[in-house]
Amino acid sequence: MYLMNNGISPYISYTESFQPIVGTDANGALYKPREGKQLEAGIKYAPDSIDGYLNASVYQIEEKNSLVTNGAFQVQEGERNTDGFELEGVAYLTSSFQVTAAYTYSDSTTQNRAIGADTVRATLVPRHMASAWFDYVFSQAVPGLKFGAGVRFVGETKDETYGYEVPSYSVVDAMASYDFAQSWRVQLNVNNLADKEYVASCDYWCYYGEARRVTASLNYRW
Repeated sequence: MYLMNNGISPYISYTESFQPIVGTDANGALYKPREGKQLEAGIKYAPDSIDGYLNASVYQIEEKNSLVTNGAFQVQEGERNTDGFELEGVAYLTSSFQVTAAYTYSDSTTQNRAIGADTVRATLVPRHMASAWFDYVFSQAVPGLKFGAGVRFVGETKDETYGYEVPSYSVVDAMASYDFAQSWRVQLNVNNLADKEYVASCDYWCYYGEARRVTASLNYRW
């Protein structure tokens, strides 16, 4: 990354990764880790006119040892390639009000060698995802109280091998936290606030999305 005097910071990164996969194949053998390579380039911009920043990036990901479905079994005969870009912005509109927005486009394809299929659109990976979130701190009325809410949009996905198409969906999340006794914080998070029922994805089998989930936590900071 290089920081310019005008607030623009171009950067480039290269990453190699592996991810262990839990489970065994039809013969009882452990799955090999999924391996990947990612090349990313982008620009971060922190303008003087606003208290916040903008980030734009393009990326390319190559993965091997991905699980694909061979009838009723999952085998490591998949190769996945993803090209896409991301946009993100954060703005502190006031000392108490913060807004975050993001958009991701992913063109992800995979080849299922287990059934001799041609390269098709990858299952479970939407082409379009977007989110918006705001935080408000009640610094004057109730010092220490913070409230946040946002919406997540996930575009449609397809399983071109078996002909499934999953429509897009949106869910709303919310949170509230309260700082007390200097180092303590109590927080409540609610995912899928409206308890919306939806199908999240299909990959031979279809999966419902997560129902409403409420998480309470108590934290101490040193």
